[in-house]
Amino acid sequence: MSEHRTPSLRGRRHKERVKTEKDQIREILDRNYLGHLSVVDQATEFPFTIPIAYSLGDDALYLHGAAANHALSTAVGRPCSFVVTEVSEFVLADTMFSHSINYASVILYGIGKEITDLELKDFLLVNLVDRLYPGRSKTLPPNTRSELLQTKVISLELQNASAKVRNDPLDLSIKDGRWVGTVPIQTLFNVADTELRPKLGRSITKKTEAVS
Repeated sequence: MSEHRTPSLRGRRHKERVKTEKDQIREILDRNYLGHLSVVDQATEFPFTIPIAYSLGDDALYLHGAAANHALSTAVGRPCSFVVTEVSEFVLADTMFSHSINYASVILYGIGKEITDLELKDFLLVNLVDRLYPGRSKTLPPNTRSELLQTKVISLELQNASAKVRNDPLDLSIKDGRWVGTVPIQTLFNVADTELRPKLGRSITKKTEAVS
């Protein structure tokens, strides 16, 4: 990152919500599986963002896509950002001005590094599948060399990441009969396989082993 000025991880507003401890950042990343990668298109100079699944190592986050994926290709060797957002509650206050959403998020700034070693790429793809669906890779044929060559994997170091958590207390006093409170949000998985169903959900995410 020495050639680029990394944006501040301290936040500009509500700095009390910003968390920089590694354990807190990993806890949010471990609970989730989808984020948004943002890069600047070199041809148009416009920023663009794509949703993409990710997996985790001890010190890096890994993004997977097609070898021809424009966003991943653009991120290799260039500055980019990656954001994961988890929404937990709608906050219904006594005025429209005070309505909000409670959430936990992680933003990461980095320079994309392409993973070209096929053995390592295979390990990371297996880990991604098993992170979403535990044990799924054992029911599938192994990745072929052709499939690995058609897949692009890039890593982003976790050292330039911070979390932001909004869970502010709400004034629950009722004014003029207007109900106030929070509406919890829950993610449900509709899976026909009764053996797989109990394993799905936030609890299935696991840290990957260290990848060198």
